[in-house]
Amino acid sequence: MSRWAPQCAGPPCRAGIDPACVPWNIWNNGGVTPAQVAYLSIPATYDARATEYVSDGSVTGDLGKYGVKLPTANSGLNVNIGAEYRQENLCLQPGLHLPEWSHLGYGGRHCGEGHPGVGFSRLWEGFTELRLPLIEEKTGAYNLSFEAGYRYSSYTLGFNTNTYKMGLEWAPIQERASA
Repeated sequence: MSRWAPQCAGPPCRAGIDPACVPWNIWNNGGVTPAQVAYLSIPATYDARATEYVSDGSVTGDLGKYGVKLPTANSGLNVNIGAEYRQENLCLQPGLHLPEWSHLGYGGRHCGEGHPGVGFSRLWEGFTELRLPLIEEKTGAYNLSFEAGYRYSSYTLGFNTNTYKMGLEWAPIQERASA
């Protein structure tokens, strides 16, 4: 026994609180009895349902077919415009021994009659992207293209974002196909 361990026969249960109490002596070197584990364990079960709905669409157009291109390029402006919607839900149904989720930090929102809801979010996005070849099939610039994009996102979590991208792609020579 350690010199720091209490010098007593064992930890007492508090009288009158729980007659089924099985004390757990943390100073006991050698393990835990099945009775101690059974007293401190709470069987907890739950059913979970996660759903995700995604809807998206986009339209792509090659405006080079209508003459929208630079004189230094063979190809024209390519444009992509689209939108996306996502909804995600997580619903939990506590088991017999978990009538409320308050001790786990959940609660408040309901997914249906008697089903505490844990997670819910929605996202709506609109976007556009474009690619414009600046130079094609010239010495030192087999391909030089400009790319740009914009995305607006609206979240039910209470914020909106604007995301931008710009890039320049340069290939000085044509890539060779391997044999």
